[in-house]
Amino acid sequence: MTEEHEPLGEQLAELYQAAIEAEQETGSAGETIEEAERHLILRVGRVSLGLVVLGVGLALIPLPGPGLAVIAGGLVLMSRDVPFARRWLERVRDRLPEDPGGGVAVRVIVVSVMGALISVGVSLWWTFLR
Repeated sequence: MTEEHEPLGEQLAELYQAAIEAEQETGSAGETIEEAERHLILRVGRVSLGLVVLGVGLALIPLPGPGLAVIAGGLVLMSRDVPFARRWLERVRDRLPEDPGGGVAVRVIVVSVMGALISVGVSLWWTFLR
């Protein structure tokens, strides 16, 4: 069989095996396959959640809400695994309100993320459950 005609399941198995091998080669996931699988699942989860939070933050830019703080939250989640997220996070942090020590106030981040989650929850309820 040529590579173009392989069943999707075989292609996904090859991709999964390559991802496990890459995790093991970096050394950050430990030596066993179970540790590499766990690290890969955590990485995919962080990036996926970061993308969702980033999308909500982008939606909040024109809508009423703390868009930049939510975007920063999404970038923080992704910054550990995605190099461009680190660079974008620095740009977003320059635009956020700072506390006297120069950092983003925890209160700003907590209120922003909670506001975003409540907004999404109410929107979903309004759309699907009312």
